[in-house]
Amino acid sequence: MTTMTAKELQHMPKALRILAGQIQSPDHVPAMCLRDAAAMIESLELAIRTTIEQNLHLADGDICTLKALKDAIGYDN
Repeated sequence: MTTMTAKELQHMPKALRILAGQIQSPDHVPAMCLRDAAAMIESLELAIRTTIEQNLHLADGDICTLKALKDAIGYDN
């Protein structure tokens, strides 16, 4: 099993929405969960990216305050 890289994770919300459109369930809960997960991923990615960009003075170099956040979303300035 191969895991996605941080850069590849940007495609996950779209994939979740496609999957949500293909799932058949009488109560629509699985599809709603997938759509909500996609929205949550996008929201978190935006919050992380905004935080990094507002604090670039702390996010320089390989040993920086925000390295974990940069790595989590594959941030490359």
